[in-house]
Amino acid sequence: MNVFQTYFRIFATENTVIDMTNLTIILLIIATGLLIGGHFWLSRRLSIHLRSKNKMLLECTISNLTNNLSTPMTIISSTIEQLRGNHPELQDELNMIDLNIQRSLRLLQQMDEATLIYTGKMNLHVQQCDVMRSIRDTALCIAPLMNKKGLNLDISCKPDTMVGWADTDKIDKIIFNLLQNTTKYTGTDGTVTLDVSTNSDYDHLYIRISDNGVSIIPEEVEKIFNAPSISSFQESMITGTYPNLSLVNDMVRLHGGNIHYKTLQGQGTTVTIELPIGKEVFTDAQTNHQQKSSESFIRTYANNLLPLLTPIKKSEKSADGSKSINIILADDNPEMLNLMAHALSPYYNILTASNGADALRLVKEGNIQLVVAETNLPKIDGISLTTVIRQNYSKNQLPIITLTGNADTNDSELSLQEGADICLQKPFRMTDLLLHINNTLLSRQYQQKINIDATHQDEHIEEITSSDSPIDNEFVNRVTELVKANLSDSDYDRDRLASDIGASSSTLYNKLRAATGKNVSTFIRDMRIKTACKIAQSDPDLRVSDIAYQVGFKDPKYFATTFKRVMGMQPSEYFEKLRNQ
Repeated sequence: MNVFQTYFRIFATENTVIDMTNLTIILLIIATGLLIGGHFWLSRRLSIHLRSKNKMLLECTISNLTNNLSTPMTIISSTIEQLRGNHPELQDELNMIDLNIQRSLRLLQQMDEATLIYTGKMNLHVQQCDVMRSIRDTALCIAPLMNKKGLNLDISCKPDTMVGWADTDKIDKIIFNLLQNTTKYTGTDGTVTLDVSTNSDYDHLYIRISDNGVSIIPEEVEKIFNAPSISSFQESMITGTYPNLSLVNDMVRLHGGNIHYKTLQGQGTTVTIELPIGKEVFTDAQTNHQQKSSESFIRTYANNLLPLLTPIKKSEKSADGSKSINIILADDNPEMLNLMAHALSPYYNILTASNGADALRLVKEGNIQLVVAETNLPKIDGISLTTVIRQNYSKNQLPIITLTGNADTNDSELSLQEGADICLQKPFRMTDLLLHINNTLLSRQYQQKINIDATHQDEHIEEITSSDSPIDNEFVNRVTELVKANLSDSDYDRDRLASDIGASSSTLYNKLRAATGKNVSTFIRDMRIKTACKIAQSDPDLRVSDIAYQVGFKDPKYFATTFKRVMGMQPSEYFEKLRNQ
């Protein structure tokens, strides 16, 4: 073998090695691609399977829930009918029970409808009908319900009659839910307008519902109209938020229409719905349905509800003037408002408000001793109402009890943080509310009034944590010493204080409230402000931020806000007065 042949063999072997190496790399790349592609394919299939499984589980759960609840509600409703004949003196109470049964049945139906839409199983049942007459008849059934709530409904359908193709049941529910929503944002004596028109070809329907109530911010509009994910859907099924505007949006889309929302700050809102009503836009499966002879669910529901509703009662006051305590009740549910007023009016003068703005006006105008407010009020919610009252120097000692129906939110914590005395979780007994009101008013008899005169500041800051009860002085002194020892610790709160004193949080709250008229958070807050005042008195030239950090405030701005709430002036004003003395 010559040299050339030897080199050739070596070269051939090297090329083979090189070729094998390249082939291995190519095979690895292909294998990696297959693995990645297979992973994505399996993930997608698994995701689709899980979504399908979740939808089936959700549908099964809601179906079982509605079926299981419908039976006991039917039994309760039948029992009420028997009681009506035997106990005519209980008509008002029985009407209220029956009213809430009807509403619960409607909510169950909405849950079923929302589930069908989410799982893609809701179908259109389109029929040829007089669309204008159908809408007008539905609106006329709903109008008395709105009148009972203090709202005026103006109805305009032009032309008076117009034949088209539509699913009247879906349109009924769209209109009902939109009108129901306006009652939340339109105050008493407000006006809601329903305007229905068509285009020149008579193949499209335009439904406009406008009100002169408060506006909804754009972010909230997107939130309530957008279709939810399965997690938010399940959550909204619990909170009851989904079956309303989001359900409206889904039904409009199902009908091949569009929905538009226009809101102007302080001028109300307008919802415009465009629906096709020509037969050609619907499939044969959607139009092959016989005309139903039965009345729609919404009209039946409205007719059943009307005799059960009671109009919003005006503020009740004692004719002989013997009841000297004035209490504001604020709730956007007229039945709940009337129920509380009926239970409390034998003992107190009751003033009612259906929104936070009216409640705040009553607080400013009258001699009020206590406020009871739902956290989810329109215009000004109950938590914001609490904040505004606490920031008003002349009213910041007013006792406030908040009510919340949101078990899975932090309404209770937020209410207490903003200065509410108590936050009651719905449902509650009226006797419990009465006891809380009595105890709160009694506790306030111990509380000292704030004096913002600078010449009396020393007296005021000493009074902040004083107790009028000698029996409780020892307890208050122990609490005071513990708070003083941890004053610079911004994380020192009621739970740590309760642990240090060897008592439960509820025991600490009750004893401290009885002794000082303050809850634990307010007591600690006032101790911090009291110490801040003493530090300022010893050295008025210190910076506000330095003093804030010394007494446990992380944020000097929040310190300034808190200082003004307690002392009636900004810390800079207080320090300036000290320098000028």
